[in-house]
Amino acid sequence: MVASPEYLAAAGMPQVPEDLLAHRILSLSSCHARWQFAPIADPAAQLELKVKPCFESNYANAMLTMCLAGNGITFQAVRATQDLVRAGRLVVVLPQYRGVPRLAYAAVASRLNLSPAVRALLDFVAAKLAQAGTE
Repeated sequence: MVASPEYLAAAGMPQVPEDLLAHRILSLSSCHARWQFAPIADPAAQLELKVKPCFESNYANAMLTMCLAGNGITFQAVRATQDLVRAGRLVVVLPQYRGVPRLAYAAVASRLNLSPAVRALLDFVAAKLAQAGTE
């Protein structure tokens, strides 16, 4: 979770997940306003928080743009925000928590007779997702 320094200066830094309920939330529409995360120290202790987004989108870059403009807190992939955090344009919110990994699906017409190109793409995506899960 990240927010701009300007937003946090005006709204305050959440100290516990429940504090997010008093903040402006920028959320993926596909999350259905349910944020799932777990303490880094105890990944099995997952919790789900029903948030009330002030902005929803299926486009992560739209949420990131809104966040950078000081409009609230958003869940983003670490890779998407790490350079902005290092540059001081974003601040990590509740750094002791991480988002719960989500499933990724690939829809194909049939698993039978996949073309070599589709098989190569699926293998590549699976390897990249597995690598991302260990970083």
